[in-house]
Amino acid sequence: EEERQQEHATPPLPSSPPKPAGIGLLLERVDGEDDVHIKEINPGGAAEKDGRISMFDVILTVDGVNVTGMPLETVFKLVLGQEGTKVTLQIQRPHAKSNDLGRRPGEGDVTTFFVTLTRQCMAHSGHELGHLEISPPRERPLAMEQRERLEALRRRQAEEEAKRQREEERRRQAYEEEIKRRGEAEQRKRGEEAARRGRKEEERQQEHATPPLPSSPPKPAGIGLLLERVDGEDDVHIKEINPGGAAEKDGRISMFDVILTVDGVNVTGMPLETVFKLVLGQEGTKVTLQIQRPHAKSNDLGRRPGEGDVTTFFVTLTRQCMAHSGHELGHLEISPPRERPLAMEQRERLEALRRRQAEEEAKRQREEERRRQAYEEEIKRRGEAEQRKRGEEAARRGRKEEERQQE
Repeated sequence: EEERQQEHATPPLPSSPPKPAGIGLLLERVDGEDDVHIKEINPGGAAEKDGRISMFDVILTVDGVNVTGMPLETVFKLVLGQEGTKVTLQIQRPHAKSNDLGRRPGEGDVTTFFVTLTRQCMAHSGHELGHLEISPPRERPLAMEQRERLEALRRRQAEEEAKRQREEERRRQAYEEEIKRRGEAEQRKRGEEAARRGRKEEERQQEHATPPLPSSPPKPAGIGLLLERVDGEDDVHIKEINPGGAAEKDGRISMFDVILTVDGVNVTGMPLETVFKLVLGQEGTKVTLQIQRPHAKSNDLGRRPGEGDVTTFFVTLTRQCMAHSGHELGHLEISPPRERPLAMEQRERLEALRRRQAEEEAKRQREEERRRQAYEEEIKRRGEAEQRKRGEEAARRGRKEEERQQE
């Protein structure tokens, strides 16, 4: 069947040779230069579709062939080819900076990269183009025209950048507003849901609730202090601090301190029973005391609290109850008035405190002196050992040197 078809087949008509195809560029070379510049990029061509090539770029190689100084007609033949085939260009681009105005391409900082494009043909202005044109040589310097085109390009890029930034700002604001709106809606929804669950839980508890048993009134709780006032004085002094109480756990209050206020109420001159009621309260609640402390100096002996240099500070404690000596304590006790001056007892306690501090300081100094002597002895021992070692090393080197000289 094939042989029969071949016998009756008509010979094919002669076809015209394929037209060369290009990549949509207008090339030029300024007199006196060897570089091949891209003057224009034709719309719809392969170069424009790729988007990486720009005007004023320089073509260094075509498919690995260096075209610097090569006639434009030869470059034309290298770039053109059969439609659908690929061509690789090495491109050199001068950086577009403000101080580059007036430079020729290739001067200053440059970027070099490779671009692979597919050749194609297209109709343009009523005739077929190979997508590559050659601009005739010209005498006009390229820098002047490049300056004008770069300024126009920068203005257009600045406008596009400003437009892009405005669009991004608008989108960001819209996104933030949407996030805020959704967050507020979600918060309202959660609040309504929590309120609804709370109402249902209250209704359920009320339905199943049993009448509460009569309970005894809560016992007052305190902070673990023993207060006193000496006859003829208005200050409220701290006589003792009960072990395990809130004041002892806090650690900032000391014996002989003076209470100035309780929760902002001035208690100077107030009856101790009233101070007692201010300090006591429900267990777990907090009370704030303003404390005044006389400085313990050697010349303070015989002074009453409040005389001389003092320190004032605030302490916030949590009220609590505790068992003590088999009965419940409100952690606050009131010492009855006494005739004996507070200064005498304070003097004895301060002297005992100073003796104990002096003994501790002497012990600390003895320990430091012992450590210092041990350190000096260790340094001395190491120095002597190092000196002996150096002497032995010097003697050994001397003996070796004598043996070497004798040999």
